[in-house]
Amino acid sequence: MFRRIRERKERARAAQRRAALETEASEVGARADTVGSLADLLADPAGLWNEAGPECPIIAKRGEEILFVFKGVSLLELRTQKRTYRGTSHGLSIRVAKGVYYRPGMHAGSITETAETWKPMDVGGDMVVTNQRVVYAGSRYSREFPFAKLLSWGLTLESNALASPHYLVTLPVSIRVRTSAVAFPSSLDDETREVLVSVIQCGISLYNGTHGDFIERLRSDAADLRSQARELRNQLTFLS
Repeated sequence: MFRRIRERKERARAAQRRAALETEASEVGARADTVGSLADLLADPAGLWNEAGPECPIIAKRGEEILFVFKGVSLLELRTQKRTYRGTSHGLSIRVAKGVYYRPGMHAGSITETAETWKPMDVGGDMVVTNQRVVYAGSRYSREFPFAKLLSWGLTLESNALASPHYLVTLPVSIRVRTSAVAFPSSLDDETREVLVSVIQCGISLYNGTHGDFIERLRSDAADLRSQARELRNQLTFLS
């Protein structure tokens, strides 16, 4: 009886491992296909933007190529909350008149600054990626992030700035004191997120003259992912 129970548990665990491996192999294979397709697409950036499609919200500069336009995004800025002052004093109180006291002594105080927070500035705008810059174009505000002045960039998940969690593309530039970010809904699927990251990297590589290296890296990543997917499928055959 106990042996049969153990055997059923082992079969159940094996089935769970197979299901987990199948899911992982499928996800890795799908990502490999996405990265490989992006490498093919971004290899010829001049053909990315269809000028016959929706109107581009910016006027391209001389030599500037529009790579991609992301619609329905928001603009945020990093702000420091209002500073507060807290002081203390000590010493004897000396009565100088009825209801009037003089209190000589020591006084000390300090200024406290709270943590920086993201402040929404505009919603429903467009983010344009070119071979020279990233531009946010909205109804209230616009921001330009030239690659020549870009200090760094990143993609993070922010849960407090807006009513729902959003992915923030942070783009600090040396010409602006405050850091701005472009917000995308957290409902972005993995493929769209991959496109977003790769298009920005493509624009930066075109500006820096490293576009060929960037495409080779994408192709190498796709090959590594395909190898991982094959290895996971091989593990499945041993579990069968």
